[in-house]
Amino acid sequence: MRTPLFVYRLRKRLRRVNLALALGMAVVTGAGFVLLGEDRQGSPDGAGAPVPPVAAGPQSDGPAQASAKSAERMEAAVVEEMRRQPNADLSSLPPFELPPPLFSIDGTGFRRGEEVIRLDRIAGPRAGEVCLDGTLRWSCGLQARAALHNLTAGRSLFCQPRRALAGAATGADCRLEAKDALPAGDVAHLLVGLGWAQPMQGNEAEFAADLERAKAAGAGLWRGGWRILSP
Repeated sequence: MRTPLFVYRLRKRLRRVNLALALGMAVVTGAGFVLLGEDRQGSPDGAGAPVPPVAAGPQSDGPAQASAKSAERMEAAVVEEMRRQPNADLSSLPPFELPPPLFSIDGTGFRRGEEVIRLDRIAGPRAGEVCLDGTLRWSCGLQARAALHNLTAGRSLFCQPRRALAGAATGADCRLEAKDALPAGDVAHLLVGLGWAQPMQGNEAEFAADLERAKAAGAGLWRGGWRILSP
């Protein structure tokens, strides 16, 4: 996916800030500071009387610290702007950890502070949705949410951002590490195999084995053939 124009502009501005800081960088000594490219008394060879000591004052950020903080602010602005673009590719962002306790909002999503993280490539029932098993109604949405909670309880999720979603949500691929006898691996594959999620269009081949296993066992929503009642 092509990098959006605003990303190029922000990065260009960041390079200018770093260059300006580098040109104005000072050499700090125990007796004070000397700007690079100048002598202590204005002579070409730097000869002359030593610079008198400079009284110590409140310590402020040096050029390197200021540059690092500027870079952090600019990168944060780039990331925030990327997240606002529908379906923007976020794969270049670093992975992150979601430590326990995890707060699931439905069968495929978590909340991290004010941000919603959704498992990419799959879809499942929302928390309030109801399904049919023959003529019997059952709260498949709440059970899917409980299934995700039970699957991840007491363990961290390690996630790689993939794309920006509506409502400032982030689609991500997440994994669970092995612990005791609990299932481990890609959470999306685990949920499809348990019948609580289905692959999104275009991802069917990747989840074919998980899907067939869940159908054969009548697991999760397959016990009623994934018949979700319309609101």
